[in-house]
Amino acid sequence: MIERDFPFTDHRTDPVAAFAPLAGQPFAHLLRGGAGAAHSWGGGQDILVAAPASTLVVRGGQVRIDGRDIGPASANDPLALLRDRLAMRRRERAVSSESGGFLSGAVGYLAYEMARYIEPVLSDLPPAPGRMPEMAVGFYDAAILFDRETGTAKLVALSEEAADRLQQTLEPGSTGTATTGQGGIRQPENTTRHDAEDFIAAVEACKARILDGSIFQANITRRLTATFRDADWRGLALPLFRCLHEASASPFGAMLQFEEGCVLSDSPEKFLEVRPQEDGFKAIAEPVKGTRRRRDDPAEDRAVIDDLLGDEKDRAENVMITDLVRNDLSRVCRDHSIREEAVCELQSFAGVHHLVSRVSGMVRDGLGAVDIVRASYPCGSITGAPKIRAMQVIADLEQQGRGVYCGAIGWFDDRGGAMVSVPIRTGVLEPSEAGAVLTYGTGGGITVLSDPQAEYQETIDKSGPFRRLTGDRQ
Repeated sequence: MIERDFPFTDHRTDPVAAFAPLAGQPFAHLLRGGAGAAHSWGGGQDILVAAPASTLVVRGGQVRIDGRDIGPASANDPLALLRDRLAMRRRERAVSSESGGFLSGAVGYLAYEMARYIEPVLSDLPPAPGRMPEMAVGFYDAAILFDRETGTAKLVALSEEAADRLQQTLEPGSTGTATTGQGGIRQPENTTRHDAEDFIAAVEACKARILDGSIFQANITRRLTATFRDADWRGLALPLFRCLHEASASPFGAMLQFEEGCVLSDSPEKFLEVRPQEDGFKAIAEPVKGTRRRRDDPAEDRAVIDDLLGDEKDRAENVMITDLVRNDLSRVCRDHSIREEAVCELQSFAGVHHLVSRVSGMVRDGLGAVDIVRASYPCGSITGAPKIRAMQVIADLEQQGRGVYCGAIGWFDDRGGAMVSVPIRTGVLEPSEAGAVLTYGTGGGITVLSDPQAEYQETIDKSGPFRRLTGDRQ
C-alpha cells in the first residue's frame, strides 16, 4: 500500500474545500462524518475518492460495467456482480485483511428499489421519479483520508500510478466549477410538498392495514421538492452539501456525484458495519426508531429526552424493528453469535434525539459484506414488519419509488470490511427544465398507536436541515 502525506494548504485542509476541483465529476465522492462521530465512515476519518478503476451501474433495469451494457439486471444479479468483483480485486491485488477502515475498494449506493432483484415477489415495486440509476458503484485504487482530530490528510493507494492519478484530479482548477461558500446558493423560487391531509390519510390507511392483520408496522414517507431556477446543479451541489452537513454534523454525511446528478446525504443511521477481527468478520447493525425535536432550553430538552425514553409507542417500535434486524443477521451469522449490545439507547444530534439499538453477530465462513447486505436489504427501520409485506403496503400507499432515499450508501473495502448507512435525511439534486431541482424524503414508522398528526409533525422535524436549506418554513 502506497501512503503519501497530502500537501493541503490553508483552506484546503477542509475536505469540502479540497473536493471543489471535483465538482460535477461523475463517480467523485466525499464521505464526511460529524465532529466526534467515532462510529462514522472511517472512525475519525473522512473519505474522498475519484477516478475509479471500474464502475458498476444499474440504470433502467440494465446492468452496465465500465459503460458497457451486459444485459438486464433480472438476469445478471447486480449484487453477485459486486461481490464477485470485490473478490477478484482482493485476489489480484493481494490485499491483506488486517483491521482498519477504508483504503481501497467500492464506494456508491443502492436505491431502495434494488430489493426487486433480491426478492422476486417485489418485482413490481414502482420506479423512483427522476433519472438517477438504481445502483451506482465505483471501484477505487486510491483515496484521500482526512483525520478530523488532527486536521491532517493522507493519500493511500494500491500503486504509484493510482496515487498519481488521484492527486492530479485534485489539483486546483483541474475540473471543478463550484464555489465552496454559502454565497454559491441561490434561494429556490418555489417549494412543493404533499399536503398534510394526504400524508395523514396514508397514516390512517396504514393503521387500517395493521388492524386487519396485514402488517405490524410500516414506515410511511413523503417527498418534498425545491426548484433552483436557472442554476447548474454542478455548481450548486457543493455549497448545498456544506450547509447541510454543517447544520447537523450527522455521522454519515455523503456527497456522491454521477452523470445524472448528485446525492446529498446527512444521515444519522448506520445500516451495517462489517469489521475484520482475528476470528472472522463481525457484522453490526444500528437501527434507529424514535425521534424528538431538540429544544434550545436545557430544561425543555431534558423533558423531551425523558418523554422519548419513556414513550411506549417509540420503544415498542424500536424493539420490533430490532427483532427484525436480528433475524436478518441470523441468516448470515454463526449460530449463537447474535448479540443485542444496546436496546433503545439515546443518541442526540444537532436537531433531534433518536432511540438507537445495536445488534451484532459473527459472519459465517464463506460469506462476506455483500452477502450481509443482501440478507438485510432494505434496512427494516425504513420498511416495517414483516418486511416484504410492509414494502408492498408502502408501494400501495406511496404510489412511487424512493430511489436512493431509504436505500444504502457506503463502502466495501478490498480487505473485506464495509460501512453502509441508511440514506435518511437524503436528497437528490438533478437538472430540470427550470434549472436544478432538489428532491428529498422524510417519514416515520407507523404502528397501531400512531397519532397521525404527531407523525406528520415528526416528518417536519426530521426534514429540518433540508427545509432550512431551501427556505421551507412549513
